[in-house]
Amino acid sequence: FSQALSIIQARYVDEREPEALVYDAIAGLTQGLDDHSVFLDPDRYRELLEQTSGEYYGVGITVTVQDGRIVITAPLEGSPAEEAGILPGDVIVSVDGVPVEEAAEPALERIRGARGTVVVLGLLRGEDSLDLAVRRDQVRTRSVATALLEERVGWLRIERFQKRTVDEVSEGLAALRKEAGGPLAGLIVDVRDNPGGYLSQA
Repeated sequence: FSQALSIIQARYVDEREPEALVYDAIAGLTQGLDDHSVFLDPDRYRELLEQTSGEYYGVGITVTVQDGRIVITAPLEGSPAEEAGILPGDVIVSVDGVPVEEAAEPALERIRGARGTVVVLGLLRGEDSLDLAVRRDQVRTRSVATALLEERVGWLRIERFQKRTVDEVSEGLAALRKEAGGPLAGLIVDVRDNPGGYLSQA
């Protein structure tokens, strides 16, 4: 391993940080164990903690990447983004004046930040360009969504197992029973594409 590492550092066409190479090596070790073991470097570990806590500091948007463009699917309810007037379909073209490249992650990372600080998002809305200043704050995300289908059948979607998922499931079931006017005739629990999370909540 040491020999391979020294050859890469000496001869590889691009300079690589030794720490990054070691992280790559550890990821390779865990990948060889089974389909479920994975190594998280510090950045990915912080991201996992953020996703499973259901709380973070930012503006509160969900996005998708379409043809290399970051498109806002929705501002979260009660979030700074919603208060600033950000709308579904807005395309993020710059963050604090820095143009967004094709890779979405660096731009999204720049949108997050300390509570109370301001980030300026350059948006494309249809044919119009606009800059919106958004003050970052604590954002809470929900892991459960519900809907009442035909014949009093409830649909309960669990996107991931966060710290409050059990409470959110209880709240969702109560809301479904209230909407149905009594007991449900059936319930669909939808966990498609759920990446996991807290085992205790699962």
